Amino acid sequence: MKNFDTKTTLAAAKPEEIRDWAIARLEKKLAECIEDTSKRFAARSDEEIRAALGKRDQKKLADGKLTIEDARDILVQKDCKGDIADNEKAIADIRAAFAKELPKTIRIDVEWKKSATWGFNPKAEVWADGYTASGFIGGCGYDKESTATARAFADNPVFARIAATCAWLDEKETEAGKDTSTYGWYCSYAGFRFEGAVGFSCHRNIIERAGYRLVAEFHPKAADGYRFEKI
Repeated sequence: MKNFDTKTTLAAAKPEEIRDWAIARLEKKLAECIEDTSKRFAARSDEEIRAALGKRDQKKLADGKLTIEDARDILVQKDCKGDIADNEKAIADIRAAFAKELPKTIRIDVEWKKSATWGFNPKAEVWADGYTASGFIGGCGYDKESTATARAFADNPVFARIAATCAWLDEKETEAGKDTSTYGWYCSYAGFRFEGAVGFSCHRNIIERAGYRLVAEFHPKAADGYRFEKI
């Protein structure tokens, strides 16, 4: 295996290289989603396709102005309309995040409030080139702290960039000979995200891998706090 150093690899990379890689990954995910949808409609009978059309397109089909394959394409595009919109937003978020420097500091505060039903429930507040927050996370049987932080991260494009950077580094390290897949991030046509219910240590690992270091953490009663600085 070739020697692989995360910090050296990241320092040598231009931000636009990672940005373009991330956008290509998102476009590929959308193409896969559309292909799966196309296969699903291809498996439907002609009669099922006719029945699924709107009245206007049914008439065009009956008049010979549309073929049955045209009709299938119409239904695929209709079914994927929301997915395409989500993909466009995800790409816009990546472009916005890479258009400026990453914040020098990231602050994450978690407040725990006791519930008679679910015990202590967390709410995450995050400062990273802007403020985002989750609601209080209830329930039981899963890691609630990382679920709260994942929800707060999801509303800030900075964390889409951080997750994408970690994913890019994973691919580079795999190419160098070590099969690497950092636990706690995921990518779909709708964007790069932090997963919830994985434990905050996974979120910390992703943030640090993308070029930050944890400089302080606090755990008073009913609260947790984390401070990161850009290396």
